[in-house]
Amino acid sequence: MLDAALVGGVSGGATYDAHIVACARKAGARRLFLEHGELPMHNNLSELMLRQTVVGRKNWLFARSEGGAHAAAALYTLIGSCSLQGIDPWLYLRDLLDRLQDYPANRVGELTPKNWRAFRPGHTPPAG
Repeated sequence: MLDAALVGGVSGGATYDAHIVACARKAGARRLFLEHGELPMHNNLSELMLRQTVVGRKNWLFARSEGGAHAAAALYTLIGSCSLQGIDPWLYLRDLLDRLQDYPANRVGELTPKNWRAFRPGHTPPAG
């Protein structure tokens, strides 16, 4: 695939040669991207999702008490579940807090993000 004479004959030293070889090795990934235009050229979304976890981990150090840490974990879990279900967490939490006080205890399972979404077929996920 890559002519050995080309690599050896490039002026600029071994560093330049190594870059050419590295480019040739990644040609398959580039071809995959060219064949499937819907694939992003970057991993910004992955980096953003990872960053949220890292920033959160630093913030969790300051929960002040074990009870506060448990409450924060419960809230982060609800927000994460909403995100997985394509639900706007603000809408979900607002509706949940409005209904929770008068809701029957034996039906509280209906208020999980997955079931909440099932009862709202017209709910559209947040943009972005």
